[in-house]
Amino acid sequence: PVAGCWDNRELNDQALQIAAGIDLLENGDYLLSNQYAKSSQSSQSDQGQKIGFYTETAVGRTLLKGSSALQKKVTRQINRGQRLSLAISEKMARRGLRDLLDYYTRNPEAPIRMDLFVVKGSMAADLLKNPVPFGSQPLREYYKLHQSNFETADIVFMNLVRALNEPSKSGEILPVLEAVPAPSGKKNGNKQSLYRYSGSAVMSNEAKLVGYLNEEETG
Repeated sequence: PVAGCWDNRELNDQALQIAAGIDLLENGDYLLSNQYAKSSQSSQSDQGQKIGFYTETAVGRTLLKGSSALQKKVTRQINRGQRLSLAISEKMARRGLRDLLDYYTRNPEAPIRMDLFVVKGSMAADLLKNPVPFGSQPLREYYKLHQSNFETADIVFMNLVRALNEPSKSGEILPVLEAVPAPSGKKNGNKQSLYRYSGSAVMSNEAKLVGYLNEEETG
């Protein structure tokens, strides 16, 4: 018999997810966002600007249904193994992350080594759709910013999971991204925002957002 990879998937048949976002809607449904990497051949806009990402959203009553709806919106099989970051809206964080953590830790395709942060005052979907003036993939740039200035970024999600499974732990802190006004003199006709790290989100031992620490308090 001829040996081979019977379940092999060609790279051209995959949608490489580099980041995900989760928002909570007023009716209790989840708004899921995926940011995908675009190939260099397809990353040029009509104006010639290099845009190396594409963002798609879908709504689901549960995280699983939202994830299934996202797959139906792209022609390629989603590859979640390259995901670097998970963005959570403030409203979602206040509701609590227990169900979210349970879903991601049970999903065999979901990496547990990734960055996790709270988007303060706005929606995670808006962050994932928003380009940055440096680099062609926004969430990859924010990941590198976190990695170079604060801590090892790819263990934040894993640390939260560990903290919630240790009875002695009283909670955990997560990094915060917050939208800031565009610099003076910059045209912002597309209503694009810039985001910066602005302290930490304090999570209870029930994985619920209870408040914030500013940059000085975070240390």
